[in-house]
Amino acid sequence: MILPADWFFAKPNEIIDAAQEKELPDFWPTSDWVKQDGTGALAGYGVSQLMSGELLGERINEYWVDKPDYPKDDKEKWPKAEDDVIWMASVSAANARKVLLGKKKGLVKI
Repeated sequence: MILPADWFFAKPNEIIDAAQEKELPDFWPTSDWVKQDGTGALAGYGVSQLMSGELLGERINEYWVDKPDYPKDDKEKWPKAEDDVIWMASVSAANARKVLLGKKKGLVKI
């Protein structure tokens, strides 16, 4: 089954373009599509889709294999917010949309 979130993440360019045409700020639950040149999303927050895929790939067998003798890894299961979660915004996109980014702690402006 395809979830609504899958459609959302499959169409970032179309959503970003529509937001830019209407001069609307767009905010994503990931920082993947925030670009320095202003062509991407205004802002995003979270763990990148790349990191999410890597974390899932490393651990997928733990969820699919139900054997008591299957070796489990001892790695941390979730990203640590202070290390892996990114709050990012594009200065160019903000200027084009006349949005004030402010000074949120941890905000990376590109």
